[in-house]
Amino acid sequence: MKKYRLAAAFFVLVSIAARPGNNVCEAFFATDKGSKWEMTNYDEKDKVMSRSAGEVIDVQETGDGIETKLHVITYDNKDKTLHEGDLLMRCDDAGFHMDMSGMFPAQMTQQGMENATMEISGEFMDFPSNLSVGMALPDVESTMTISMGGFSMSNKIMITNRKIEARESVTTPAGTFDCFKMSDDVSVTTMGITNTSHGVSWYAYGVGAVKTEGYDKKGKLQSKSILTKFEK
Repeated sequence: MKKYRLAAAFFVLVSIAARPGNNVCEAFFATDKGSKWEMTNYDEKDKVMSRSAGEVIDVQETGDGIETKLHVITYDNKDKTLHEGDLLMRCDDAGFHMDMSGMFPAQMTQQGMENATMEISGEFMDFPSNLSVGMALPDVESTMTISMGGFSMSNKIMITNRKIEARESVTTPAGTFDCFKMSDDVSVTTMGITNTSHGVSWYAYGVGAVKTEGYDKKGKLQSKSILTKFEK
């Protein structure tokens, strides 16, 4: 399950808020090209496991909102690159739509996979506009199928019981932020084996994911991620 939480840290890193132009959408990604940020990921004993660094590399206005391309690199605790890639984030009048491909562990998309074909269904996680405390968010289901040399393998992620728990102030090395506290339950199934966990995340408008925590099914803290740098 720690492998999932590492991938999740890569995923939540990319969520930076924006209110583009005169559109009413409220999203969790940046509209300023060149914006940079960093999340540091820790285990249950506060030991650094990895860090993820991201930058907005392209911003495009659409008919009803905005689409942003983010470049994200995840490093291990010795600064060796674990994963590098681009993600798309979309915002429109209905809300914010987050690219799910960053949820899948780096080993699924990198080493030894140069000749593989990959297909992802359920590509985006949705956040409705005008979030409020107590709001329930829609469930998410996403599957990555990897095919190579006549062999295929599916990896499925289910995120359920998504809820806005509270609005709280959170302080990290990057600053102090007014955040929505969100919770969810996650199940990851690979080759018939399913692991489950519970997540708690804090998101700030204009900043994105400020802090995340991952717990096992017994409620024990397994990992956390903290926003350690932010430049807009």
